[in-house]
Amino acid sequence: MLLILSLTLFVIVSLSLLFFFLRWYSEFVFRNLVWRKHNEAEYMLSTGAAPLAWRRKLIVRAGGGRAGKWFAMARSKRLINYFERTPLVDGPETRGALVGQLKDVRRQWAGMSWSDISDPQ
Repeated sequence: MLLILSLTLFVIVSLSLLFFFLRWYSEFVFRNLVWRKHNEAEYMLSTGAAPLAWRRKLIVRAGGGRAGKWFAMARSKRLINYFERTPLVDGPETRGALVGQLKDVRRQWAGMSWSDISDPQ
């Protein structure tokens, strides 16, 4: 009887821990794969500047300059590709408007230096 009770308790605790781990992991993946991209796009559209996370990476890796501009242009292109394909956009009209605005920001960046791209005025 004691053995059955202890095994039952072990299974319940193990399944609970597994559930909480899976919930945490799914939130972690969602935050890193989806939420971050949507926040970066919103920041780009509202300020016209590169998101802070991009600027931080560049300061650590390359110190900005031409490498910074190249990195920002590449990341913005990947962001545009994501929004062209994701099912998480409201509809075709919203998708077209969002992608168009992101492409406009990217076109503006093409004629700017890294210091201008990284400075949210």
